[in-house]
Amino acid sequence: MKRLVIALILLLPAAAVWGLPLDRDAYYQKVLGCWNGKCIGGGLGMPVEGAWWQDQLKNYPMVDGYVGYIGNVIRSWSGFLARAEVPMDGEWHEIVFSVKVPDFPKGQFPAPIIGMSLEEYNERSAILVRDIAITSHPVPLAKKMRTDFNGTNSCWYDTGLEAWVLDFPGEGGRSWIKTNNFSKFGTDIIKSGDTFTIKMNAKWLQGDNHFGFAFDFMDTDGSGFGPDDDTSYQIIGLLGLEKYGPSLTSEQIGRLWTERITIGLPDYLAEGIALERLRKGIMPPESGDHPVGNAIGGQMKGEIWGLVCPGRPDLAAEYARRDGVVAHKEDGVYGEMFVAAMISEAFVESDVKKIIKRALLEIPAESKYACMVQRVLDEYEEGRTWVQILRDVKKDYPSMCDPVYPECAIITLALLEGKGDFDYTVITAFYCGSDTDCDTATVGAVIGTVIGYDAIPDKWKKPINNTFRCFVAGQENLKITGLCRRICRQGERVLRYHGGRL
Repeated sequence: MKRLVIALILLLPAAAVWGLPLDRDAYYQKVLGCWNGKCIGGGLGMPVEGAWWQDQLKNYPMVDGYVGYIGNVIRSWSGFLARAEVPMDGEWHEIVFSVKVPDFPKGQFPAPIIGMSLEEYNERSAILVRDIAITSHPVPLAKKMRTDFNGTNSCWYDTGLEAWVLDFPGEGGRSWIKTNNFSKFGTDIIKSGDTFTIKMNAKWLQGDNHFGFAFDFMDTDGSGFGPDDDTSYQIIGLLGLEKYGPSLTSEQIGRLWTERITIGLPDYLAEGIALERLRKGIMPPESGDHPVGNAIGGQMKGEIWGLVCPGRPDLAAEYARRDGVVAHKEDGVYGEMFVAAMISEAFVESDVKKIIKRALLEIPAESKYACMVQRVLDEYEEGRTWVQILRDVKKDYPSMCDPVYPECAIITLALLEGKGDFDYTVITAFYCGSDTDCDTATVGAVIGTVIGYDAIPDKWKKPINNTFRCFVAGQENLKITGLCRRICRQGERVLRYHGGRL
């Protein structure tokens, strides 16, 4: 009841007038920095989503830019099209996948991927793969497999065995062999409706003895960012403010989900479960009260509420709560409130430790989320390294995304280690592995807000090219500059409603 009363007070227009040490240009610069930082972090982390931190350090000894997202861009994937069973005798066996190529958008092309992923696998497993050959299409692969393929997430190449190791970590993980020589898979090579056949030799080592085949659908236009879920859901929040104003409610946000999300969402994710409930008339907070309600989905989409509440982390957290309960509960919601509060505070504070501590005040101190953030703060201040802290956190929470606790540890750790430096912060989050696209994006957004757009190095922001794509109906292709102007307009509207001004 106390929280409800506070929420109602916060959403009523204020009588007193309060101001911020920002003019319109400075406000816009920080909003632009935040959104570009979010896209940059997402682009850096997306190719290695689900990777173990040990593999990151081993596979990427030196990172100074994007590692695959910019260039030929993965726009979507087919889902598993075929599965194979490897005899559990420790011997090599020929495996053949033969599938019908599904429809894919014009201008894109399918690139084969082989492995295991959280969508269908959950047991700690290891399978060796070698001698990959495509027999249905004229795709001449090099004798050295590493020329045409690379391991991502928890897959790596063993030079002694001359084989890929699908080292699947278990629940919440991924392990993929993916194409890296995209010139051999152009748009005129593999067509929708074709029968595609690929063969290889495989040896079972432990755990599940199955692995699968799918296609990534690639776009040859490598500029811009998206679509992805972290940013797309935030556009719903912006549309809510534009349509309903600063008195926006959870139920109104829920209705917009049913109106504007027309793509299919996975039914094992919090957002998919919530959307199905909303379509059945189950409104928030009940729509977010389900078994995966404590997952990362709230934390990954909290920035928008901080952007429209600059310098007011209390207001930002309350709007984030209203959005969070649409698809999440408890710590899943606290994650969104925490990120929103950090973004809000980043408009008026540059010390990342102070930003973190201020945001912590907006969520229950006894919550597991707050306790994890405080644990990282304490251990870091005691002088432990980020590797030591991360190692122990992942021992306690080896899975990614659900629950959110290892991910909130990672964003806290990266911010502390980065000390306000954009490069070092996003690269630290990258090396932490786990849900890399979400975590790297979150810290990129925080530091982007602190330093503003102009201070972000060109090597990161130029490939984004002012281009943002999302899956919200009617908002599919946007210029980031125009989007940020819209956010600023709503921010000023929210400030006026609550008695504030720039």
